[in-house]
Amino acid sequence: MLSASVVTFVVGAPAAQVVVSEQNYSGAFIVSSSNASVAMTDATRATGPSSVLRIVARSAGVAFIRVSDEHGAIATLRVVVVPQPSPAHPQQKQQ
Repeated sequence: MLSASVVTFVVGAPAAQVVVSEQNYSGAFIVSSSNASVAMTDATRATGPSSVLRIVARSAGVAFIRVSDEHGAIATLRVVVVPQPSPAHPQQKQQ
């Protein structure tokens, strides 16, 4: 049902696109995040048989994006968001 099972981001990275699809299904997909402060989608509803969801990383942590259909089928996307790497500190010259 989902084009990926895990997505990993760095905080501040561009949104990722994930396809949700179900053959011969024209109903609604309901989309939710277990932790919207970490990751969220651009929509809470999508329409079958296929839709593209944009996943946006908001802060470091783990969230699960849950997609369900009107028949009770559920797919889950694990989203891992890591902090931006610290800038390298230039070595100081020894005198």
